[in-house]
Amino acid sequence: MIETKQRQYEELAARLLKTARGEIVVGLRFLDTALFRLKDHPGQTDSFAVDGEKICYNIAHVFRRAEEEREGLTRDILHMTMHCLFAHLFRGGRVDPLRYDLACDIAAENIINELELPFLTCKRQYHQDQMIETLRKKIYVLTAEKIYRFLLEEPYSPEELEAIAQDFCADDHSGWYQQDFSESTDKADPDFGELGNKHLKDFPSSAQWLDSGRVIAMDLELFSKEWGTKAGDLRRTLALLQKKTASFRDFLLRFADKRETLRVNDEEFDYIFYTYGLSLYQNMPLIEPLEYKEEKKIGEFVIAIDTSASISLSTARNFLNYIWNIFSEKTVFSSAFHLLLLQCDTEIRYEKLFRGKEEMTAALEKMEWLGGGGTDFRPVFRRVNELIDKDFFNDLRGLLFLSDGFGTFPLEKPAYDTAFILIEAAEQTPSLPSWAMKVVVDEKEVTIR
Repeated sequence: MIETKQRQYEELAARLLKTARGEIVVGLRFLDTALFRLKDHPGQTDSFAVDGEKICYNIAHVFRRAEEEREGLTRDILHMTMHCLFAHLFRGGRVDPLRYDLACDIAAENIINELELPFLTCKRQYHQDQMIETLRKKIYVLTAEKIYRFLLEEPYSPEELEAIAQDFCADDHSGWYQQDFSESTDKADPDFGELGNKHLKDFPSSAQWLDSGRVIAMDLELFSKEWGTKAGDLRRTLALLQKKTASFRDFLLRFADKRETLRVNDEEFDYIFYTYGLSLYQNMPLIEPLEYKEEKKIGEFVIAIDTSASISLSTARNFLNYIWNIFSEKTVFSSAFHLLLLQCDTEIRYEKLFRGKEEMTAALEKMEWLGGGGTDFRPVFRRVNELIDKDFFNDLRGLLFLSDGFGTFPLEKPAYDTAFILIEAAEQTPSLPSWAMKVVVDEKEVTIR
């Protein structure tokens, strides 16, 4: 009898969830593939939980949601689908779970609010307006990464964050994380810029959700244009996910040159002939491993920081810390490496040469922000050209310029590669010269355009 009742409850909960999905598909047909990618699975959770492959649900919670507010149940299903589409649960790195969970929930709820559909309208969204309005004043596209950065920088107490979270939460995110990290031994992930105690998992379904995002973005562009501005943030967030991305380390290797290093080259070593010689002649191999390998190394380099009002000191420090970590890798860091760091606004305010990570780390801790006026990029290029003429640089690989990209550029193309590292602009996009590479830094990833 008990088992029969349990099966009946499971069947009823499954029908409620299926009905909720059907309502979403009727109203948002471009989401049909994404919605049915997630399978329903009753399990050990107090509410809902999503892992990229299934929605785990508490049967009693489904009944409560349907009884209290039918629209709320439908909204919860779409909320979890948005988490998967926007890769909220697939991100790597150490995070502050309280702030990251809230950032993901706000991002998902904001998209749903934007759609303005009656069958998704429920009580909790009316308590969300104040927080979303606050974020809109600071952030152009409300992605989880940008909201998370905002929550890290603003002085919200844990109690305040928990109170805000009650108006946005729909599911349990604890399954997104790996085991706790020791704050005494693990440094902050430079991509997030803070000391967190949880690490987000990697999920095998992440690639499938990226494909779903591409299909939805194409559908919105070609077949569902009637949504217009109602799906604005959905379009923009999906577009950000679809950009060609690469690690910043790989980007820096574009500036590297190939040099022979004293290192066993396993890639060009034939172990078959080596072991055959040992078996035929006992201790005498037919060939020896090559004692050199051609590797990409970075030697001479320049980094310029725009110290006008466009770039904050904390942003510059995070960026430079990221660079230092990459340059200190043995596979990138040449023995003859030296880096020139410049600060400038309309003129050069600071100039320092570094020959090792220790020097750079010590200087970064004491670095002050000098400048604050307008932006003129030409003094940096004049100074670098002057140093080249004086044979200070013998093999300059490139110049990175951290800026918002708005300023006066030199008329002529420099003799070395130049990349402008832009903190992603809100509403305006700078027009760069044709010879300048543009690299957009967006919280987690470096997007190369």
